[in-house]
Amino acid sequence: MNLSLRVAFIAAMLLTLLSNSARADDTPPVAVAKGIRKVLMPRRQKLDGILTVHDNTLFVQCINRPEALDLRCEAAGLEGEPWLHNVLTAERQDRLITLGFKPETTYGNFVRILPRSIKPAKMAEIILGVLTEIYGADVDNISALADWLPAGPCHPRIKALHDRGGSIATPRWGFAVDVGPGCRIVTNTNAMNYDEPDAATPGPSAQDDVDLDARYGAAISSQIERLAAARQTDDIWAIFDAGTPYVQCAPDPGDNKIYCEAASDDAVGAPIARLLTTERRQKLIAAGFEPPGKVMNFRRFYPLDQYDAAAIAHALLAVLHDSYGYNGTPAMRLKTEVGDETPL
Repeated sequence: MNLSLRVAFIAAMLLTLLSNSARADDTPPVAVAKGIRKVLMPRRQKLDGILTVHDNTLFVQCINRPEALDLRCEAAGLEGEPWLHNVLTAERQDRLITLGFKPETTYGNFVRILPRSIKPAKMAEIILGVLTEIYGADVDNISALADWLPAGPCHPRIKALHDRGGSIATPRWGFAVDVGPGCRIVTNTNAMNYDEPDAATPGPSAQDDVDLDARYGAAISSQIERLAAARQTDDIWAIFDAGTPYVQCAPDPGDNKIYCEAASDDAVGAPIARLLTTERRQKLIAAGFEPPGKVMNFRRFYPLDQYDAAAIAHALLAVLHDSYGYNGTPAMRLKTEVGDETPL
C-alpha cells in the first residue's frame, strides 16, 4: 500500500481516537436521543439533517429530508467496508434483516425506513441495539454526530474500501480525500489496494533473520516515548514501515495508553494476504490484536502502566517477525506527522 494511503489510515485512526476521547457527559442513549431531536425531528427548508451514530467505523446513519414523509436509516455494509466480514456474519446479517434493515445495492448498506412519529427514545433504542447487538459495538465508545447539509437528491459518500465507506460525508465525518465524486459507491472487492505484482512472496529463511530488537528496538522505543509524552497532542503518530507489512501507533488522548494498528489484507490487499497465513493471523490475535471490524486494520491498545516504551517496541517487532515474516529486509523506515519517510 502506498504511503499516502497509510497516512490516510493514520488520520482516520486519530479522528477515531479523538472522537472517542471528546465525549460529552451524556450517556449514549441520551446523546443519541438528543441528536435525533436536533436533526431528525425538525423540518428545515432547504436543509437535510444527518445523524451519524458510530463506534469507530461501525455506523448507523439517518437522514431527515424536509420533503420526505419518513426517516431513512442506513447501517454499515460489506460493500463499503469489506473488513466487516469479521463482524457481520451471515447469521448477523439475517438478524439485521429481521430487524427491518434491508440490503440496498446503491450504497452497499442496510436500510430501514422509520416513521416521523417515532419517539426519539425508541429510535435511539433501535440504533444502539443494532450497533451493539448486531455489530458488536462497545456502548461506552458510541458517539453521535448531528449535522445539517444543504438539501439535495443525494449527498457525496465516502468511497468503498475506505474507513466509513458507503456513508454520507459530513463536516465531522470522514476526510475529503476519501469522498467519491458522486453520491453512490462503486465496489470491486477484487481490486483493493494491490500495489504489488500478484506473485508469490518468498518467506524468510532462518539464516536470513537479524536481531530486530538490536537493530530497531531503541529507535522504535524512542518514538513510543515521544508519543507517550505528547498524549494531549491532537495530531501525533508514527508508522514503522517494513516494506509490505507495517505497524502504526498514536497516543490515546482519552487514556494512558498507546494505540497501535497492524496491516491487514482488508487495508492492503494481496501483498498482505500472501504473508498473513492462517497460522500467522492466529499469532497476531494471540498477541492481543483485534481483527478488522471497527477499523480496517488489526488493532490493540498498550496501557502505559503495564508496558514501557521498550516493551512496546519489542512487542511490535515480534508482531512484524512472527505474523508477517519480517526478517530485517528491506530496512525499516519511519514516517511521522512531521516529515517525509526516513530510515529508522
